[in-house]
Order: sequence, then C-alpha cells, then structure tokens
Amino acid sequence: MLTVDDFAQIRQARAEGASVRALARRFRRSTKTVLKALGQAQPTPYTLTKPRPAPALDAVRAIVDEILARDQSAPPKQRHTATQIFRRLVAEHNYAGSYDPIQRHVKRKRSAKCRSCVAGYDEGFPSEYPSWLDRTCAIRSWSSSGARS
Repeated sequence: MLTVDDFAQIRQARAEGASVRALARRFRRSTKTVLKALGQAQPTPYTLTKPRPAPALDAVRAIVDEILARDQSAPPKQRHTATQIFRRLVAEHNYAGSYDPIQRHVKRKRSAKCRSCVAGYDEGFPSEYPSWLDRTCAIRSWSSSGARS
C-alpha cells in the first residue's frame, strides 16, 4: 500500500521527467499503481464494500437491540454496558461468539441514537432540552460544534 509520502515521491520524480515505466521499476510497483498515484493527490482510504459477516451475532442481535431499547427508559446508572450485555448473553442465551461483535454493535447503535437525538441542536447547547434528549448526547454535540463557554 502506498503512503502519502510515496505519492509525493512518485509525483516529484515524474515532475523531474521520469517515465511511468521507470517510476514503476524504481518504486517496485505496477504501472497501474504509478498511474493511480499520478492521478490522485492522496491515496484513497480503504472502505468496506459490505459489512463484515457476524453469524454468531445475528442469532442474538434482536436480544441486544431489545436490551438497548429498554435501557433508553432506564436511569443512566442502570443502563447495560457492552460487557454486561455480553455476560448476560453467555449466561442466559448460551452465546458462543466473542465479545468484539457485541461491543461493535452496541457502539454503532448508541452512536446512531446519539446522532439522531441531537439533530437540529448543532448551533449551540440548548438551555432547555426536551426530556427525550439524553444530556450526554447534547453535551457531546455542543462540544464538537465548537461552542465555548
């Protein structure tokens, strides 16, 4: 994989007059890769084309979503952490998968909830926010918007 520095070196060498084939030999890359480096200012980051399969999580995804939905109405101190959800799944539902997919799913669900609950509150921290708005989400949105006290 080419780094930003490799891109810069290839572009610099090309500006000095080296041919594409000479650059491919010098940097030990294919000519297609060298042409990509010349055509882009920076390397494109890797993105997943489809979500990673999680067959063990698929069996208990509805249960995790139900726990997270019930946590919405619970006081903050009584909400489940990803570790607590994992332990419950192992004890109550004989979950045989690992902890990581559970943690990623919980994080993804909570961040999606947080983004949706503060839509429209990006201009600044509201002095009075609706009861459905989680204070943590509002503070996180307010601090990321650049507002200063």
